[in-house]
Amino acid sequence: MSNMILEKVEIFEGLSHLELEALSNSSIMRNYPKNTVIINENDNADSLYVIESGKVKVYCSDKNGKEFIMNTLTDGDYFGELALLDDDKRSASVRTMEKANFCIIYKEDFNKVLEQHPNIAKTLIRNLTRRVRKLTQDVKALALQDVYGRVTNVLTVMSEDRGDGTSLIPDKLTQQDIAAMGRQAIGAKIGHVMERARENYGYLYDSYPMIEAYTSGWDAGHPIHQLTEFINSPEFLELGKTVTGAPLVTKADAQATRYARGHFLTRHIDEGHDKERVAAYTLGFTRNWQPDWGGLLMLLDDNLDISRAFLPRFNVLSIFDGRRIHSVSAVSPFAGGARHQITGWFRNDPPYRTT
Repeated sequence: MSNMILEKVEIFEGLSHLELEALSNSSIMRNYPKNTVIINENDNADSLYVIESGKVKVYCSDKNGKEFIMNTLTDGDYFGELALLDDDKRSASVRTMEKANFCIIYKEDFNKVLEQHPNIAKTLIRNLTRRVRKLTQDVKALALQDVYGRVTNVLTVMSEDRGDGTSLIPDKLTQQDIAAMGRQAIGAKIGHVMERARENYGYLYDSYPMIEAYTSGWDAGHPIHQLTEFINSPEFLELGKTVTGAPLVTKADAQATRYARGHFLTRHIDEGHDKERVAAYTLGFTRNWQPDWGGLLMLLDDNLDISRAFLPRFNVLSIFDGRRIHSVSAVSPFAGGARHQITGWFRNDPPYRTT
């Protein structure tokens, strides 16, 4: 087995090519599907895992089963390294967030390698000591920050630079993730959203990613997948092509949205990073909505005046140019319910593939 994976592992920094090759030869490769628990907290610790590809979540649980997310790890990261040096229990649980491949070194095999290459132990201890010092500094820094600062740090680590001055968190926060953040942290996160909204870059609403759910096999048998298939049927895509006059429509994105009281979407345009979005659409599932309740789809002109506004209506399909400035007004605190719609875009990039 190639030792290129182990060369990227921080705790093995400084090992010779021969030592890395010996460790690589003692390891095995395993792959696991999404949402697989790799190790459980308090299990016997007997192996080190190096992530060749994929992403995992490291978490702890209290006596009531409530999860507290400690970290997310991806390609080249590792966990379970303490198992190589002691006989204690696992200190946390790890679950895959997507399909993942691992290089695994078991303690028994590691000890055999140490008999032939004792320098590995010295290098490992030195690197682990360096890591402990860094963790100590991180804890000190966090201790001096308020809740807002700590949440900002976590979200910054989770985000990826988009290359246009903004960042994106590619992994949607689940209800469990949000619960694990705690009430104060949620309040801080919402406060951050409100600050960005004041600068006209923010949104707050509930959503279900229909395409991701369909292609990843979530919620098998749920009727919403039939709607996803309809939205990407030749007939619906041809409708989008005909209405927009676009030369090519290959697929339609879709998310189920729920705007409750206080939810909103600030003004923006939708054309996609590669201008793949041909037009935006909404499909209404809201009955008896009143204009005073907010939640209106608003189209703005170049002077930011509202040129048109659309009331959410049941079983009504709206198709509009997403390159026009548009927004969804805040749902009022006295609204009689939530605004439910399927929203998405007709697109001209390659069709979706199921896993």
